[in-house]
Amino acid sequence: MFPFDSLSCEIVLESYSFNTDEVRLMWHDVPITMMEKVELPDFDLIGWSTDHQRLEYPNGIWDRAKVKFTFARRYGFYLFQSYFPTSLTVISSWVGFFFDVRSVSARITLGVSSLLALTFQFGNVLRHLPRVSYIKCLDVWMIFSVIFIFCTLVELAIVCQLNRWERERQIGSKVLGHWLNQIRKTRKKETKGEEGNGGGLLRKRMQGLAQLKTDANAGSGGTTTTAIPAPNSNNTDNNKLVANNFASIEHDTYAYDKKSGFGYRVQQLVYMLCPPDRDWTITSVQVDRCSMIMFPLSFLIFNVVYWSIYFMKMDRPM
Repeated sequence: MFPFDSLSCEIVLESYSFNTDEVRLMWHDVPITMMEKVELPDFDLIGWSTDHQRLEYPNGIWDRAKVKFTFARRYGFYLFQSYFPTSLTVISSWVGFFFDVRSVSARITLGVSSLLALTFQFGNVLRHLPRVSYIKCLDVWMIFSVIFIFCTLVELAIVCQLNRWERERQIGSKVLGHWLNQIRKTRKKETKGEEGNGGGLLRKRMQGLAQLKTDANAGSGGTTTTAIPAPNSNNTDNNKLVANNFASIEHDTYAYDKKSGFGYRVQQLVYMLCPPDRDWTITSVQVDRCSMIMFPLSFLIFNVVYWSIYFMKMDRPM
């Protein structure tokens, strides 16, 4: 509980040579009377208590009068020399959250200086503390203060790493955007050329197919071509030829549409996987803004829990 602890001092009064047959020790109705107010540099007398005992020895029974004085440590010195300076040191380490993300050297200097200042303050306080093996109340405060400042340095490392990744993504997005523009221009040129060639081919085939239908319906056998069967061919052969020509035209048209749609799909896939203007979930600025709220809130919660626990354990008035 240091420095919010209290100490007890006992004074025992007992006869050395005379037992109760010769000497009796009894407390008055007002056992202790203070001549003047007791004041000590580091302690305040907060109370006392008396006790009377009868002890049996081989030589008889002896009386024992015992008084117990309770002193409370004055913690004002430690509040001004330890708690307030360390609190200001922890709070000053949060100033780096308001700096620009690119001010790495300034933020590192602030964080390391805060950690060194806290270490120096802790060492200065240790010289005035008792050398004990158990953990004191002040030790808990100092340890958590160091943890808070160390977490600010960890947050700085995370922000710097995120900022580096953001710069790399921006450069990659610019390069990717340049290549996508080149691919888009190339696709437009290829599409225009394919539309010109494909349109002429379709018109020629449609004209030939119309002529083929006319000749087949007329049943003329005067002339023959490579596309039109001989006069002795029946309507079944003509229908097969017409169906084959339609299938050929439909196949060419489907291949043309499929070829044109494949480039579009690839482009959409590239944009979906690596969008140049994607809004990333976690950024360095977002981490700083979150730290501006989380660090003070965490320190406030720690203070509420810390002081509540130790004030409830204190067995003396404030």
